[in-house]
Order: sequence, then C-alpha cells, then structure tokens
Amino acid sequence: MNEKEFFLIGVVADDFTGAGDVASLLSENGLRTLLLTHLDDTIDIENYEAIVIALKSRSQEVDAAVKASREAFDWLKGLGSSKLYLKYCSTFDSTPTGNIGPVADMLLDHYNIDYTILCPTMLENGRTVRDGILYVQGVPLAESSMRNHPLNPMWDSYIPELMKPQSKYPCFVFDDKYLQNKEVGFAYIEELKKQYKRFYLVVDYYNGEQGKQIAELFDALPLWTGGSGILGAFAELYRGDRKESAEDVSKCFRYGRLMFSGSCSAMTQKQVESWLNCGGMGIKLEPKRLADKSQNIEELSRLAMDVLTNKQDILFYSNGSVGERMQGSTEFDSASIMEKTIADLAKVVMEKINIERLIVAGGETSGAVTQALEYSAFTIGSSVAPGVPIMYPLDSPGRQIVLKSGNFGAEDFFVNTLR
Repeated sequence: MNEKEFFLIGVVADDFTGAGDVASLLSENGLRTLLLTHLDDTIDIENYEAIVIALKSRSQEVDAAVKASREAFDWLKGLGSSKLYLKYCSTFDSTPTGNIGPVADMLLDHYNIDYTILCPTMLENGRTVRDGILYVQGVPLAESSMRNHPLNPMWDSYIPELMKPQSKYPCFVFDDKYLQNKEVGFAYIEELKKQYKRFYLVVDYYNGEQGKQIAELFDALPLWTGGSGILGAFAELYRGDRKESAEDVSKCFRYGRLMFSGSCSAMTQKQVESWLNCGGMGIKLEPKRLADKSQNIEELSRLAMDVLTNKQDILFYSNGSVGERMQGSTEFDSASIMEKTIADLAKVVMEKINIERLIVAGGETSGAVTQALEYSAFTIGSSVAPGVPIMYPLDSPGRQIVLKSGNFGAEDFFVNTLR
C-alpha cells in the first residue's frame, strides 16, 4: 500500500483494555489509530487508518454481546472498513456458552463468509498456539493460572474443544506445514469448503516468522478473529516502509499520579505487592466496609486529594488485588461494589483537581472508569508494556491514561509506568 491510498481496518474488542492492547499494536506498527468506546457519527475518521471500538461484551449475556457486536461491525462496515477484526483475549476468555463462539458465528452468517481464523497468539506476553493448543508462558492454558479465573475458568487448552460447546460450526487445526507450503494450505482449505458451509481454522503461531506467513496467506479474508498479536504482522504488511512514531506529550505535572487496581489476576496481585513493597502508598478498598459506609467516597476522595496535591502518587486497590478472594453474598455483590466505587472515586477526584496521569488495572474496572469520566475517543501513544499504550482522550489531549488488562505487564508495572 502506498501512502496516498486510504486503508481502514475496523476492530471490535470485547473489553476496554483489549481495545487498548490492539490499538497500541496497530499504532506502533505505523497505522494511524483511533479508539472509541461507542459508535459516534460525529467523529472525523479521515485521518485514521484503523478504528478500534471497545465493547464490554466479554461479560455480557450472549444475546446482548451478539447484538452489540453486530451493531459495531455494521457501523464499521458502513464507514468502508476493508477488513474486520473480532478481538478477544489472548487467553480465549469465554465460557462453554460463549461469547467468542456465538459472536464469531453471527459474523460468518451475517456477512456470508465461508471461514475465518482463530488466532489468540500474543508472543510478547507468552501466549502461543501450536497444534491447536493454547499455551501461556509455555504452560497449556488449562494448567495455567487461568484455570482459576473468577469469571471464565479455562477447562481445556485445545481451542477446537473450547469452541465446540459454544459454536455451531466445526473448528480445524491449520498447523505449520500449511503455513510453510501455501499450495498445500489452500488445497486443505478448498477440501474443507467442499464438506462444510462454514468453519474455523486454528492457526499455528509460536514464532515471529509465522505471523508474517499468516498475514500474507489470509490477507484476502474479510474477517479475522483473535488476540492483538497477529494484527502487528498485518499492519506491517500494509504499511510497507512507512512507520510513524507514536507521539507523547512531555510536560511538568502539577500533581501526583492516581492509580486504581480492580483486577484479581495473579500478575496484578504481584504488581500491587511490588508497589507496596517499594514503599508506594496504597489504600485497600474493602467491600464490606464500602457496603456499610465505614469506607466511603467522601473520605477516600479527601485522602486522595491530600496526597495528590503534594505531588505524591497513590494506588487504590481491591482486596482481590492482594490475593484475597472477592466473594459476593446475599447482602451485596462485592465485584459490583468495587467497580462502582473505583469509577465514582476517579470521577470525583478528577473533577476537583486536574490529574494529568491516570493508571487503571483490570478490564472491567477500566471500562467503568472511562465510562464514569465520559471519555469516548482516544488517540494512541507509545506503550509502557506490550499491549498497554498511553492513551489521550480527544476531549483532554494533555491527559495521559494507561489502562491494562489484569495479566499484562511485569511485576514492577506501576513503578515502571510512572517512571
């Protein structure tokens, strides 16, 4: 593609941090990228080559997730997207009833597409696929920490087996021998087309060279699905020799930095512990105390502003972020209370003082915070960790926001991001 041609890839992500993840890869690989939290016909898209829409469909009921995804893809299609991409987590977060399978099935049917690929690989974070098996840091998915995920515990590592209960179409492994020999690969696909109306291919992707092979082999497909990793190879294929550096704004900050963690992931637990062990200021949010008002927004916001106006940094974290299981009860829903508290606290503090740097850990938490702050469109800057970009709200371009998925980043994530 030369610079004068207009290219638009339309991505729909099933949660907010996943959207930031894929937007960062597209931006770093030279495509001018815009991230939106809802469909907005007033946005000028002429300067962008990729648009990413962040949904909260990962945790929605199946019917609602399918409906929201169809609306988002139709909107992108109406803008002229030449390729559509369904982005889900690189650990294939879904239950036996969905939502990855039902949404992907809908897209094949809705756009009358014979087949597409399933490619959750993200090499930078140790997610790889080999012979249809998804690995996390070299460990089969069902043997990794994901087996204990509070919302989507993973019961199998073989992607065709994960798809079987949630999709009406068959799923086949497209291993390295097909990537190495295009003629053999296309012959295999043609045989499958003779036998099945629609189907999925789980592609091998465990080294960098395979990314380029996948991008070239499946370039003509109108729809892809997967994690963010393969889109880096796809963007590289389209940008040619052009690569633009992501821009960041350097300035003197008047206040400290505000941080939240609502994630229960094993890595986020380590990141919170690392921050506290380094002497960082942290306040643990406790569901029972929030429910009985012994912890409340007024008290917490006053504390936050006292710290921040003295140019110190502060982290508010859930009990689940330090390894304590957040359990609901008949009296209250701990996760919902935590999510609402963090969102409300961010809104109150940032309305009273102009915090220029905000960091949020956890996909659902990030979505709640951005919704509370009424941010709906972001340009993408450089990344502080693989798949974790600095984002700039179009309405507040001087403000830097970092939103990360639970398992992303190293143990020193908070310290390193602030640095």
